[in-house]
Amino acid sequence: MIRVYRDKLFKALDMLANGKTTREVANEKGLSFTQLKEIRRTSEEANKRFEELLMRMDERFDELISSITS
Repeated sequence: MIRVYRDKLFKALDMLANGKTTREVANEKGLSFTQLKEIRRTSEEANKRFEELLMRMDERFDELISSITS
């Protein structure tokens, strides 16, 4: 597990999302490559879990709507 201040984490994620390279983010934010690698891996896992949760909620919503309209 790595420790990164929350503001640095969010700024690093924003920079990566906007197309900055890992080297640029490391230099600008003072993060190591290991920290950035872990941030990227963790954010990809969280994104997958969020998408799965969103799909399940969407399915339940559709079921609820169909039961109301039936």
